[in-house]
Amino acid sequence: MFRIKIMLVAAFVMTAATAAVYFQVTERLSDSGTQRVEANVLHAQQQIIRSSRLESVDLTMLAAEFAREPAFAQLLTNPADEERRRSGYVECQAHFARLEADGRRPGIIGVVDATGHLLARDHSFTWRSGEDLTKDFPSLTQALTKQPNKDVWDIDGAMYRVAAAPVHSPQGTVVGAVFVGYVHSADDARAEAERSGVDVAYFFETKSKMKIHSSSYRRGEGQSSESSEERALAEKLFSGANPLAEPATARHERTGLFRITVNGQEWVGAAAPLAGNVERSATKSGFVVLSSLTAEKARSGPIGGMVLGLGVLGLLAALGAAGMTARRFLNPLDQIEAGVAEVINGNRDYVFEAPSQDFEGLANGINVMLARLLGRPEPGDEEEGERESQQSVSQSEWRRDALFVDEAAAAGGASVASSAEAQRLAAEPADAYYQRVWTEYCAAREQTGEGIEGLDVQQFIAKLSQNEATLCKKYGARMVRFRVVIKGQQTTLKPVPIA
Repeated sequence: MFRIKIMLVAAFVMTAATAAVYFQVTERLSDSGTQRVEANVLHAQQQIIRSSRLESVDLTMLAAEFAREPAFAQLLTNPADEERRRSGYVECQAHFARLEADGRRPGIIGVVDATGHLLARDHSFTWRSGEDLTKDFPSLTQALTKQPNKDVWDIDGAMYRVAAAPVHSPQGTVVGAVFVGYVHSADDARAEAERSGVDVAYFFETKSKMKIHSSSYRRGEGQSSESSEERALAEKLFSGANPLAEPATARHERTGLFRITVNGQEWVGAAAPLAGNVERSATKSGFVVLSSLTAEKARSGPIGGMVLGLGVLGLLAALGAAGMTARRFLNPLDQIEAGVAEVINGNRDYVFEAPSQDFEGLANGINVMLARLLGRPEPGDEEEGERESQQSVSQSEWRRDALFVDEAAAAGGASVASSAEAQRLAAEPADAYYQRVWTEYCAAREQTGEGIEGLDVQQFIAKLSQNEATLCKKYGARMVRFRVVIKGQQTTLKPVPIA
């Protein structure tokens, strides 16, 4: 029972150590992953703010460059309205083609007069022709007051980043304005996500409703509107008592980190308004960057699994070592202990067999000690006597047939001839005697586990007869008969000389 307790304690210690290391490693990996995700989100937020500000400067400079070209000043100073419209359309188309050839295909190019009424735009001669665009796009008003700027426009429900610049007459007065715009597309969002290493979504207000306009999330096949991620994200950002995007949309401020659950995954996010827009812009627009905390934690799963696997392997190794120790050392000790009990109980003829090579010296030492205490021959002396006997009678042992003859049992020679056993053996017919000895010999070998494989009855009887003749000469006996006995888990034949 005590041995079992030791094994259980070892298993418990190994299991507890594995569990402690597993939880400590996974917790540290989880904390490290969380910090890494949060740092990536904040870095991406700052990066997109900087890039949107630089993009605004670049777009504003492009609109100012177009506005300084003489062609726009000439058409805006033309008194004929119809001629101005045709000339404006031609110029917008030409500038559109020029940008497209440079790989910078715009979403819209247009020109308005000094009052903000649209003269022309690209690819449409009738789109809002003659309408006052300053009502919907206040940034045009600032452009008409000599302030080039950039803002976000809602054009037919789509989110455009548009820059406008004033057009001056040769006398230096503002005669109108040119605007150039690009739509925020999913390709833009995916390109920004690739640069920043997180998911990106752009949002703005259209028809008094906040919506996700584009994102780096892939839409499913046949899914033309919002993806499931975009719908779930919009609900978290714009709905509820405290919408997460409110600082960006209402106060034009960046938000701190927040966590949301989208489609069963936990995400870390941060939002901010698009930088570079006109001051006090009436447009509510911005972006949100997101990184999956669930995916980051999943990366630590294999490491935790390796820790558990190593612990299980160590536990199996400990149990295997305990089992091998019991088999190699403890079980042999039990056999020696059982032999000691036999001696204590009065069996003074008991001989300790070596249960394993590790205890061979101990078993031999106990046998020597008992021999000296009881006055019987020591194991070494018996072995020497056996070797001499084997040399004198070369046929006393046939290992091929596993036939062992214990000549020591014949000590006393013919003194046993008057015994009842000797008389009975001498009176037994030879055929019956040999058949009986063969049967008893096979049964004894089956009992000891030595088996009878390779034994042959004819060879057995022939060698038995040969041995009888040899022993008759040696002891001067009339005949020798054998008894089958088991000695130390070995089947032997003890001769009985008969005078």
